[in-house]
Amino acid sequence: MRSFVTLELPRFGKRRRCSEGAPPHWVALTLGLLWISSAQASEIGVGTSLWPPYVDPKLPGQGLAISIVVTAFERAGYEPVLTIGPWGHTLEDTKAGTTSVIGAVWKTAEREQDFVFTDPYLSNEIKFLKRRGDRFDFETLEDLSGLRIGVVYRYAYEDAFDKATSFTRAPETHVVPNLLQLLAGNIDLVVGDERTLRYEISRHLQERKRELEFLSKPLASRRLHVAVSRRHPEPEKLVEDFNRALETMREDGTYRSLLRQANEEIWKRSYMVQ
Repeated sequence: MRSFVTLELPRFGKRRRCSEGAPPHWVALTLGLLWISSAQASEIGVGTSLWPPYVDPKLPGQGLAISIVVTAFERAGYEPVLTIGPWGHTLEDTKAGTTSVIGAVWKTAEREQDFVFTDPYLSNEIKFLKRRGDRFDFETLEDLSGLRIGVVYRYAYEDAFDKATSFTRAPETHVVPNLLQLLAGNIDLVVGDERTLRYEISRHLQERKRELEFLSKPLASRRLHVAVSRRHPEPEKLVEDFNRALETMREDGTYRSLLRQANEEIWKRSYMVQ
């Protein structure tokens, strides 16, 4: 997306038609500088980590979350430039202001110190996955005492869970190594977004999907946001622009259409774990 500026110049003396000659050099230079400045001002760096099916260059729109986020920012007049990298780097780069926003993130009180959050645009069910046949029931965090649980490094799952010390966390940089550790018997549970777990199992462990099953009760329901760095020159304006565009997308059916298209592609590739 490029932004163009229409400029009405002051009139000195006789009006000149374009056909009578090129505009003075200073006019051309001024217009060029204004165009470049406007084009650069519209760009916004969107950082995120690989998180199928929400963020995945192999999926239509680069994933469910990114298709919504990019459409909203473009509608608000920005040109999103997407960078996908390790989650820890994404978090720190955006906190420092090197990147303007994180495209898909859960909101926490700690993160609010460094980021301004948009309205939520998706929801996530955080669930536990176990080996089929293992007898685990989850009602409260006390039921997790003594267990080894696979988590993704620096993810914020749920406040009480994140602070609990009665179980052992086995951190990885991606959920798939956690799934392999679970199947190997090295950990007792894996925790994560249900849609992500189902999708990754279908992609990487399809032949072993019947060895795994979800616990019925979720750990939490989280809402997905865009987080704008407080080091951005105008974080509140960026949030307001995104929220306004997201609302118009909901009203005119664009949001529903993107959601339907993404889910059709996701479930076409995915076979459900029971």
